[in-house]
Amino acid sequence: MQCRILASLFIVSFLLVVVSTAHADSYEEQMMWYRTGQQYQQGKQYYGLKKYDQAIPYLELAIDIADSLPHPNEMQQKFKIQARQELAHCYQETGKFDLAAKLFGEAVQLENPPNIDHYFNVVVAYRKAGDADKMLKFADEVLKMDSTYTRAILAKGEAYEMKKDIRKAMGYYRKVYDMGDKEGLVRLENMGTEFHNKKDWANSEMVHRYILEIDPENTAAIAKIGAAYAEQEDYDMAYEYLVKVKDAKGKWGKYAKDLIKQIDKARAAAE
Repeated sequence: MQCRILASLFIVSFLLVVVSTAHADSYEEQMMWYRTGQQYQQGKQYYGLKKYDQAIPYLELAIDIADSLPHPNEMQQKFKIQARQELAHCYQETGKFDLAAKLFGEAVQLENPPNIDHYFNVVVAYRKAGDADKMLKFADEVLKMDSTYTRAILAKGEAYEMKKDIRKAMGYYRKVYDMGDKEGLVRLENMGTEFHNKKDWANSEMVHRYILEIDPENTAAIAKIGAAYAEQEDYDMAYEYLVKVKDAKGKWGKYAKDLIKQIDKARAAAE
């Protein structure tokens, strides 16, 4: 309760500054900023309560009024940016991902200089929308601002995963790993695990072989390649991989031992 009161006081203080800094020679303009503040305050309260559908019309109106007023000063410009970011979050939380991306983009265009983390929110919105093509488009825009921004490179990998272009996805994850960020390897491992769990042995083998190029001692990758061969009843190749990790500590050593026992039983039954 105390936090909510403090938040409300902050909003009121912020709005008082916005209104008081309007051009003194325009009473009408001051009143318009005051009306903007009223709408924003109501929307912000609903936003704080996570009642996003109810917050949206108030924030939309606040932005419309603010945009109709000429020559915003620095504080008023910040208000326009902040209101757009909050409205974008509301759209995102209510599944209106295209509108969320649009508002995040508008907010960045008002910033000087633009904030790359804020611009990446556009990519996040399209990820939630499941729109791989727009993810790629805006990830490229982010990378024009900073070619080393790994979140955008990872997002391109995700987008290609969504498009079922596994080789391209692996390439972008590898690029991040080569830049010194282990998250690239984590993404590869997650992708390989997903194929393994789905029993998509061809893709599981491909991804895990790629992982071994990066991390030759990766016991999980070695064991899963062995599993892929075992499931395809290529027991000789399965053995070749599984014996490498059967004595490893942890679950993958045990996994390899158990799988070797299953192979031995299958072979004995076939004789």
